[in-house]
Amino acid sequence: MSTRRSRLCLFAFVLGLSVCAEVGFCATVQPARMAIEASLRSMFSSLPAGLRTTTFNFLKPGRQMGAHPGAVPAQSPANIGSLSMPVEITELPIFELADPTHAEELFTKLLILEDTFSRQKIDVGPLQSATSLVREHLAESLRDHIEAQVRQVNAAWAMGAVDGDVVQVEEHAHGAQKRWELLPARRDRWKQLYAPDGTLKPEYAGVEGYKRFADQYYQGNMQYTFTDISAALEADKFAALGWGKSFSGTTQEYDEVRGRVLDERGQPLATMTGPGGYIAYADEHTGGKMLRAYLTVSAVLSDAECAALGWGKSFSGTTQEYDEVRGRVLDEQGRPISGLTGPGGYSAYADEHTVGKMDKAYQTVSAVLSDAEFATLGWGKQFAGTTQEYFQYRRLLISPQGQFNPEARGRDGLDFIAWSLVERSGNRAKDHAAYAKARQNLRVVLSEEEIIDFGWPKAKPKR
Repeated sequence: MSTRRSRLCLFAFVLGLSVCAEVGFCATVQPARMAIEASLRSMFSSLPAGLRTTTFNFLKPGRQMGAHPGAVPAQSPANIGSLSMPVEITELPIFELADPTHAEELFTKLLILEDTFSRQKIDVGPLQSATSLVREHLAESLRDHIEAQVRQVNAAWAMGAVDGDVVQVEEHAHGAQKRWELLPARRDRWKQLYAPDGTLKPEYAGVEGYKRFADQYYQGNMQYTFTDISAALEADKFAALGWGKSFSGTTQEYDEVRGRVLDERGQPLATMTGPGGYIAYADEHTGGKMLRAYLTVSAVLSDAECAALGWGKSFSGTTQEYDEVRGRVLDEQGRPISGLTGPGGYSAYADEHTVGKMDKAYQTVSAVLSDAEFATLGWGKQFAGTTQEYFQYRRLLISPQGQFNPEARGRDGLDFIAWSLVERSGNRAKDHAAYAKARQNLRVVLSEEEIIDFGWPKAKPKR
């Protein structure tokens, strides 16, 4: 056993006991890690420069696996040279291989990379070597994890610390081992979706098909199902499944979430509608975390069902913070508070509550107000910058005495001022993204009447 040790939290799933034990790494962990790093370095060095960053990011823990990493053009200028090897490979926290969850995630992503690279005719030899090493380690690590779990629960049961039959825990552990043994086959599970003639089997179409496939091939895990199948299929073929959004839970949990907000006829429950229902759900089911509540519920509802709930926009804070933000801009009668209306109120709120960041102020306040309530504030459009930059932009166009800058008149004047802002900020001379941002911000700091007086063209409607 190595001298390096790791704490593994062992959960007795059936008996409801959580215990922790000291479990050592097996002697093969460190050599396996070194071999895996060497294989990945070899793989990266063989990749086209433009694909290295994409692949590197794809291997990070928690990274969504819904798109093929090879989708980025091999010679994408934005990626060339942005990953120097081999230093950064050691920064990836994917090598916490004592944790079976991390190792399994890495293994799954390496399998997806194999498929992707093979289709692009990129050498997968080093990749296959790393995949094999991860699989060997994961089998060993998972065995250690299972054996320790059963030992601990057996001991607690023998001392009378828990009630029940520990055999149930052993059965769960063996199920986990069986699941790992089947993991390599996950690459080809998408084939089960189609009949011999290549047509989609009707029982796997739509949301019910998504759930049925998860139950039959993924022990009900809808996140794994969505991740694997969306990675294996081309975007148009995956969209044709009609599975909707990814759900981070089981098929049973999916139905439970729907049942919390909709009745048997699919109509919103009265207690769960509007901002009050949004708050009530978050308080009851997600510890007051409103973004988590929004993402969870929106994942199990259609767009029409979400609209019927009337929750409005998502809020990335707690229910307490939601009420606090509303109270900062509206009085008890729901009317705007004096001093927080118009552009001056917009900048005042940003200075006081979001460290001068006007886009954050706009997003936070608009998320807790209805469209009608927000319109009464008169903040206009969102400014992508700080309050200091807001007034700098306005002074470039209109002096404190109200005089218009003649160089900013007309279409050419708008372009001239926008490009001058790009150069002043240190961006590249032809950075069109920075130009578009500057151009939009220039329009935001003016009223509609002032834009007309400058003779600027109308803004193109967003698609």
